[in-house]
Amino acid sequence: MRTQKSKLRGLKMSLSVCLFSAFSLAAASSTTITTPLSITVLAVCFVNGATAQQVQLKCTRNSAPPQDPRTLGGVPDNLRMAGPLVVVAEDQASDGATLYTYATAQGAVSSQDGVWSVDYF
Repeated sequence: MRTQKSKLRGLKMSLSVCLFSAFSLAAASSTTITTPLSITVLAVCFVNGATAQQVQLKCTRNSAPPQDPRTLGGVPDNLRMAGPLVVVAEDQASDGATLYTYATAQGAVSSQDGVWSVDYF
């Protein structure tokens, strides 16, 4: 009787090892799926600081400066009413963003070729 119990115990142990190995192999096998991924980064700008005559925008790295920053939230009302704002400086922020500084223009007159003549306050 003892031999039969040991054989049965050995058979159970062998069966357990085989099942464990089978499940381990099934879990270890993998399938590779390839999916195309497309990422689009949009230019984003926000007001970084403003004075009575200037406003600084912080924009996504290497993005073009906005044509009319007066439409952005955070631009003080006195700058919105001052007329056209023009880029007077471009700089790089420590985090890699591009900083554009705009100044108020006393008068901006367009010439025939589209070049602006600007007098600053």
